[in-house]
Amino acid sequence: MAFVDWYPNYSVHNALMDRHHQELFQAINQLREGVLEGNAEDALDRSFVFLDDYVEKHLKVEEDLLKEIGYPGFSEHKEQHDQLREQIEIYRKLFQSGKKLEAANLMAFLLKTWLVSHILTIDRQYGRYLVDHGLETH
Repeated sequence: MAFVDWYPNYSVHNALMDRHHQELFQAINQLREGVLEGNAEDALDRSFVFLDDYVEKHLKVEEDLLKEIGYPGFSEHKEQHDQLREQIEIYRKLFQSGKKLEAANLMAFLLKTWLVSHILTIDRQYGRYLVDHGLETH
């Protein structure tokens, strides 16, 4: 059973952003599985670093999209992203200090909770904006 599942109603009406979100869900599940299965440290390292990098890549691409379409809620949206970046930085430092299992577990729970909530509220707002302005992609 997956730690976090993607559902079609999570769509933000942009194929690239939906794909990113789905890939983030997969990476969160892999990190969580690694924690539960007691994966070797190098596997946990790879999973944590990938997820850390991918989150930043996704946030940047999403912010660029919102600027490009002139989304009026951009500032508030970016502020939420920046808060997530700050939290991830705390977990990155914890991970680098040697508390890898604890940091990986916290990161998985943070991203599961944050991502689902963020998609269902904040991201879906720009999804409606895309639809209303004929900018959606599938």
